[in-house]
Amino acid sequence: MTERRSDYAGFAVGPDMTLTLACGTPDLSSVGAQYRGASPPDAYYETFGRAGHAVTGIDAATITEAAHRAQAAAVRLRHSNVDLGGARITCSAMVSPDKGPLTLCAVIEHSDRS
Repeated sequence: MTERRSDYAGFAVGPDMTLTLACGTPDLSSVGAQYRGASPPDAYYETFGRAGHAVTGIDAATITEAAHRAQAAAVRLRHSNVDLGGARITCSAMVSPDKGPLTLCAVIEHSDRS
């Protein structure tokens, strides 16, 4: 664990990936996955899907597939969202002046879990 607070934890998942878990109130949580690069490997999406499943209960494969779609659109649009029942997958593609290309995806619970 690289960072921890009462409602937040950050983890290094190798040299190019970090994972963040945030617990919101009342019961709204999120998982973020950051990758240093423009084209994340399959392991990035698989880890993100498993972590998202642990937080939201949504099938890991569903989250993984939605993240692939959101990231592909983010490459063209800089930011993209895919709504799933009970959560939103959001991805951004950017170039940081000091870190180079970055891929940022998150799964964020909705307050309406329909």
